[in-house]
Formats: sequence, C-alpha cells, structure tokens
Amino acid sequence: MEYVDAGEEYYERNTGNKETYKYNQCYFLNFIKDKNEEIVNNKYQF
Repeated sequence: MEYVDAGEEYYERNTGNKETYKYNQCYFLNFIKDKNEEIVNNKYQF
C-alpha cells in the first residue's frame, strides 16, 4: 500500500492529476515491471 501511495504522490507531483494516475495505475505498474525485467535481462546478456 505504501508503494502505491508513493507512486500516486510522485505521479501527481509530476502531472498534477491524481485521477489520471488512478485510471492508468495498472499500466504504470506494468510498465515499471517490464522495465525492471528488461534491465535484469540485459544485465545478464554477454
């Protein structure tokens, strides 16, 4: 819950729109997850 609240505060601070964050919350969390997986995958490519 703290993670989501921190993300909401961050998003609102950078966009000024809390409702948009609520609407796109799943998209942003998935985007972060995909980026993390991408970083991990790239890290172990030789």
